[in-house]
Amino acid sequence: MENGYETYVVFTKKIAFELRKLGYKIIKTEPNVRKPESDVYIFKVKVGFFEDLKRLVDQKIISRES
Repeated sequence: MENGYETYVVFTKKIAFELRKLGYKIIKTEPNVRKPESDVYIFKVKVGFFEDLKRLVDQKIISRES
């Protein structure tokens, strides 16, 4: 458990895919309540998860600005 979280919900398919490539496992998927045509991806949090997530989100923002 990191930062008090046991699990964390990711709303973006692309970020979820990149986290999987880094070795994090999706423990469950559920329909997104606000966007029923999409899913949310629930990950088990382990050491380094939030650092990797922040890096991926920062990269996504940078690539969107380019």
